[in-house]
Amino acid sequence: MCPRTVSILIKHASAINLLRRAGSTGLSYVHEVNNNSTGVIQGLGTLDMINSDPYSFHNGGTIAPGLTTGLLIINNKQLFSPNSVLSIEVLDNSGPGSGHDELVCNYDVHLNGILMVKEIGGAVTQGRFKIFTTAGTIDGNFIKTNLPSGYSVQINSNSVELLKQ
Repeated sequence: MCPRTVSILIKHASAINLLRRAGSTGLSYVHEVNNNSTGVIQGLGTLDMINSDPYSFHNGGTIAPGLTTGLLIINNKQLFSPNSVLSIEVLDNSGPGSGHDELVCNYDVHLNGILMVKEIGGAVTQGRFKIFTTAGTIDGNFIKTNLPSGYSVQINSNSVELLKQ
């Protein structure tokens, strides 16, 4: 469920023009967005790409759902590149958005780049943590993963899960 308040922090991204439509729970952008190598897109809510070109988002930086843990929805096709980082935090086993981060997308996605996972809570027990979901399908893989001890990654047809042993 998308929060009523949108809180998305975008640092060091170039060429960005965001707007908030009346009554919406998300932010939209009209033109191309380049999240450069030092850029960070972090927060809660929805970032809609309303440009007719679904490839107008170029991510060479970091996407970090949540403001500790949280749910971030980015509606665009090109989320990952060889230099991009998906940064995920796991607090506990209470579920996506509160116990751990989750990134959601509504397109087919090609995985790429680096997956970085940090356990920030001492109450994390064995379990499965859905960290990425798409309405489309997933292909590809992360080039590199930085995981805490005891964790592994499972890539499914439309989701990515962390498994803690």
